[in-house]
Amino acid sequence: KPVCVNPCAEVGMGPFSNCRLVSMNLLPFVKNPFTPEAFFDKTEFEKAVEVAAQFIDNIVDIDLEKMRNIQDLSDDIDVKELWAKFIEKTERGREVGLGTLAVADVLSSLGLRYGSDEAIQLVDEIYYLLAKTAYRTSHELGTSRGPFPAYDPKVETDEFTKFNHF
Repeated sequence: KPVCVNPCAEVGMGPFSNCRLVSMNLLPFVKNPFTPEAFFDKTEFEKAVEVAAQFIDNIVDIDLEKMRNIQDLSDDIDVKELWAKFIEKTERGREVGLGTLAVADVLSSLGLRYGSDEAIQLVDEIYYLLAKTAYRTSHELGTSRGPFPAYDPKVETDEFTKFNHF
C-alpha cells in the first residue's frame, strides 16, 4: 500500500495519526523595527511560545470532543470504527507542531543581512528558545494533566526532553 504525507508534513505519521499545527508570526516580537534601536524581544516571545504550546494542547482535547461527536452521529458501524481509530491515535500520541513564519522579515527589520553570521546566530537563538520553551511547557502540561499514553521517557533522549535540563 502506498503511504503518503500531507505536503506540509515534516514527518510521516502512521495510519490514523493526525497532527495539529500552529504557526507563530515572529515579526511582532521585533521592537523598534527599522531603527538602530531595533531588537527581538525574547522575553515576550518566550511568553507567547508558552501560550501557543498550551493552546495547541487544548486543541487536541477539542478535536477529540468533535471526533466523538461525529462518531456518535453515524449509524454506520464502519464509520464508527474508523473514527474510533482516529480517536485512539489522538489520545495515545497527542501530536502537535509549533512553527514560525516571517524569519526574513525579522532579519530585515533588524537590519541584518539574511545569511550573515549575526543573522544565523539570532535565528539559532530564536529556535533554541522556541524548542526549549515548548518542551518545558509540554513537560509542565504533562505534569499537571498527566503524560499522554504513548510517551516513553526511554525513547525521548534528546537534550530538550531530559526534563532536568530546564
